[in-house]
Amino acid sequence: LKNLNVTTLRFPNCFGAFQKVEQKDIGLIGGFIKQVIMGLPVEVYGNKRYRSIIYAPDLAGIVWQLSQKKECGYQEYNIAGIRLEIMDIVKEIIRVNGAGKCIQKELPSHIKKIDMGDVLVDDRKLREQLSTLQYTEVPKALAETVNYFKRSLKL
Repeated sequence: LKNLNVTTLRFPNCFGAFQKVEQKDIGLIGGFIKQVIMGLPVEVYGNKRYRSIIYAPDLAGIVWQLSQKKECGYQEYNIAGIRLEIMDIVKEIIRVNGAGKCIQKELPSHIKKIDMGDVLVDDRKLREQLSTLQYTEVPKALAETVNYFKRSLKL
């Protein structure tokens, strides 16, 4: 409309150091981490439910790579991230923390009504545009984030 060059990104659940740790909505991964390190059981609803995640430094790297491109007009990209079963995410957080408890429960109807389901994100356009998409290994990314939470919450 105004001859601006605009790029939009759609990305999955982002986590990492310097994210909020105290407020009510600290994100999916942040919420799980906080519960685990506070000694609270994590309730995982449903079976075989998946979410995609991305470590904040990996997202920053993608943003930087895209900022170096000389594109014109409006461009939109999906970032698929790393797709994992929710239960596996929680189990890995518990493993890197060294302690914790997870309880699997049936998916409540009020959550089922708003659940996004098992969505697969198409990031082909992004992969065509960038020479590399590098994702930090999940255990390392979660360990660094758990340590950040422990320092921030002074645990």
